Amino acid sequence: MWQRGGWVLVPPGTRYAHWRIRYSADGTLLFAEEAWYDARLKPISAPKTALQAYTPPNELTPESQHGF
Repeated sequence: MWQRGGWVLVPPGTRYAHWRIRYSADGTLLFAEEAWYDARLKPISAPKTALQAYTPPNELTPESQHGF
């Protein structure tokens, strides 16, 4: 799987949740960081980068293109 910074090997049965922002009813900004989960949806450490890569900061990549 590609993540900014390189390719990671995804452990079997794991899931990745992208970061998200939302506004609550009272206008408070809520932020959920990106995270990895095991098959039981318990948080786990992020997999190590298998192959490092560099994306220039001014170049758009899929993980930076979210529709809210």
